[in-house]
Amino acid sequence: MRERFRTYLLILLLLITAIGIFLSLRTFNLAKELQEEKEELIQNVATLEGELQDSSNRTEELQGKNSQLEEDLSSLKDEIDAIKSPIPYQDIQDAIKTVESYKSVEKLAEVNELLARENGIGLYFMNREEECPCGISFSSRSFEWIPNAVLDLKEFKMENEKLLLTYSTIDDIKHDYQFVLSKGLGRSEPIEGWYIEDINLIAKE
Repeated sequence: MRERFRTYLLILLLLITAIGIFLSLRTFNLAKELQEEKEELIQNVATLEGELQDSSNRTEELQGKNSQLEEDLSSLKDEIDAIKSPIPYQDIQDAIKTVESYKSVEKLAEVNELLARENGIGLYFMNREEECPCGISFSSRSFEWIPNAVLDLKEFKMENEKLLLTYSTIDDIKHDYQFVLSKGLGRSEPIEGWYIEDINLIAKE
């Protein structure tokens, strides 16, 4: 009787051991599968992030190209308008060159070479040391000169054989500048060309 009981007990222990081994193997396989799924998910997330970054880069590239196209179209429109103008195209280019020279000057004294020879036009300083605030005196008013304030050409038109070139300005300035240029002699040298006769302030949109 005891011998039979021991046999049953041994069989039971073997069954329990076998079940334990089976459950351990099943748990190990499940853990391995979960780990593989986790790694696959991480790889998919990384791939998706890469695709999103590529998409973002392409969007930024397209936006940059769109901005460049808008600038090119604006420049082309200005050139077409210039061709249609009764003023020769080369004269318009010379007038633009005068304003571009104004943009690059670092001292007000250099502006003198760009001014028209007209009564009432000249430079002014607040003290004898010729320090700024300073500016340009036109026939009826004064205009404060601020270095590096002028940006890009926005618009141009012709009035009474004068060219009006409107340029955007830096954010600190509340107005755009409209340069009024006429063809004649310069204030500093009697050489014919396009010179600044006035600068109007145009409210920014």
